[in-house]
Amino acid sequence: MAGTKKNESLVGQVNGLTWLPRPKKNRKYHWPTVANAVLANTIRGLYPTISEDSLGAIDSMEESFASQQQAVVPGPVYERSVAHGQAVATAILNWAPTDGFSSFNICSDVPTPVPGAWKATPPSFNEKPLQPCWGMIRPMVLTSGEECPLPGHPAFDTHKNSDFYRAARQVYRVGRRLTNKQKTIATYWSDGPGATGTPPGHWIAIVSQIARNDSLSLAAAAEAYARVGIAVHDAFIQCWNMKYFYNLLRPVTYINDNIDASWGDAHRDALLPGLRLRALHTVRRGGARTYRHVRDQEVHGHDSPQPRPGAAPGPAHVRFLRCGGGRGGRLQALRRHPLLVRQRGRARFRAMHRSGHPRQGKLRRSPWR
Repeated sequence: MAGTKKNESLVGQVNGLTWLPRPKKNRKYHWPTVANAVLANTIRGLYPTISEDSLGAIDSMEESFASQQQAVVPGPVYERSVAHGQAVATAILNWAPTDGFSSFNICSDVPTPVPGAWKATPPSFNEKPLQPCWGMIRPMVLTSGEECPLPGHPAFDTHKNSDFYRAARQVYRVGRRLTNKQKTIATYWSDGPGATGTPPGHWIAIVSQIARNDSLSLAAAAEAYARVGIAVHDAFIQCWNMKYFYNLLRPVTYINDNIDASWGDAHRDALLPGLRLRALHTVRRGGARTYRHVRDQEVHGHDSPQPRPGAAPGPAHVRFLRCGGGRGGRLQALRRHPLLVRQRGRARFRAMHRSGHPRQGKLRRSPWR
């Protein structure tokens, strides 16, 4: 890949990306300058309606880096690098709209009225489900949102001896005895739109923290952002595909109807994410944590700390979807990822794929299957 001999281009590896401009042979480029131009122009192009404050912040950061680079980079090299970065940004912006976003964004959907189907939930009781067609958008590395299917949930049942009731009862019980530590963790991972960073933004922020703390090179940071960004992007699509395939009610609805009618109002401030089914966060964490696990093996020679199986900081979601969601994210992080991986790492990733692909049945199935 241009700028580094150890990595490969995403051309031909990411769905639909067939071409990116290549640097001229026997010409010098300053790659931090290239990256600065690519990022600034791409972000402005992807978000044409961005607020004036945000646009000003992007422009200011671009100019700050540019002034630093101009002070140390020869004029012809600097101009050539900026031009190449702008050309790459243009190619990316031409590729991005081909993912189907314009057709599938904010489509209409009426949930099928069957027992156990989704219903509007507190506090807003919004009757319009969020982005029902997002699972149909083209992923980056998965073939579609239907790849890596998750295990199904137990049959909907309101009987107290049923698996479905016991799963909801567990959420209810955990929510009633949260420790202050668990509440803090739940707040940290709440990731509610408009209130905090969204789940992908949260993970990108963690990558930024790692990049700063570990003093990653430009090439290593680019690889980290690409891997995690691709993992959470495809996790969202796969999760939403399954979400609207199963059309399942949220825990708060089931608990209010069958266990405790006051549970939502009495515990909303304390439970935070416990009031909504958050399989999306779990799928994304599965993908991002799997990348972190592989990175620590490759860079540090050891694993990063992993939470114990089934551990939950709070009543985030019923167990059978939490387990399945994490599996889906892990598979997406591993499948088809020799993305940006060095040649010598390909065999390892292929071996991980062979041992973990759901159709080969080598992952332990959810106990609720």
